[in-house]
Amino acid sequence: MAHFVNGLCEHDRLRISGRAGFLPTVYLMTDDSLPASQSQPEWLLRLTENVCAAIVEQPEAAAIGCHHFFDEQRVVWELTVFFGRLEIVGGAHDGETFNAGFSLDVTSLAADFDYPPEIRWCGAAQGRTDDLGAHLSLEGLWHGRRVWLRFLSQAPAHLGPGSQLLATTGEFRPLW
Repeated sequence: MAHFVNGLCEHDRLRISGRAGFLPTVYLMTDDSLPASQSQPEWLLRLTENVCAAIVEQPEAAAIGCHHFFDEQRVVWELTVFFGRLEIVGGAHDGETFNAGFSLDVTSLAADFDYPPEIRWCGAAQGRTDDLGAHLSLEGLWHGRRVWLRFLSQAPAHLGPGSQLLATTGEFRPLW
């Protein structure tokens, strides 16, 4: 069961299914300036659940971030998914951060679209202002809705670490 947390602080939590032994916390981040007409629809949670189910391997303590946005010009829902960095607190490596390694079952993600989606790999940031960096992109119809799903190789830098590992106890602490 993954936990969804709206925004960067605790709000409503929902339980969803995932792979056996996979219990991530998923942070749904929205732009606070969005009009009410662009609020998060229920089907978007199901899409996010499917994305989480396609994560084959991931570190136990890695937080998963999801940002969604409705692009009115392109008439497409964008869902961007990423793992938060882990920061070590205490010990010889105090303050060091590292990105979560993970495996993603792209075939199962693509199979859930109505038709085979456009699948692209972007190997690097497309300029100084590109927060996405290297990412996998799937674009197409998902249950009758136009979606653009992006899975980032690492979290946007401005978010900081998503969780901490306390070196003295081995305990994990969520930050988002």
